Amino acid sequence: MAFPLNPERLSAAFTLSLAALGQRYLEHLKKTSRMMLKSGLRIETFEYAICKPILDDIDDFLEKHWSLTDEELDFIVNYDIKYRMGQDLGENEEE
Repeated sequence: MAFPLNPERLSAAFTLSLAALGQRYLEHLKKTSRMMLKSGLRIETFEYAICKPILDDIDDFLEKHWSLTDEELDFIVNYDIKYRMGQDLGENEEE
């Protein structure tokens, strides 16, 4: 199933606000951009953690649009920490 968002049904105000947030995110990414040489390849890297507050702003904006609960917003805001960064949010699990 695709992400349920039809851009044609969005208001102009919503689209402009979301685009402005996206632009802020891209500008911050560009500020953290560093080039490195690895195995003879030139690779561009970014410091994504520095952009986390902007991603939180985007999440808050979308939360208002979709009327998410506090629990749903908390899940979204912390998703990247728990799943993408491999952190367990303070929970100690022994395997």
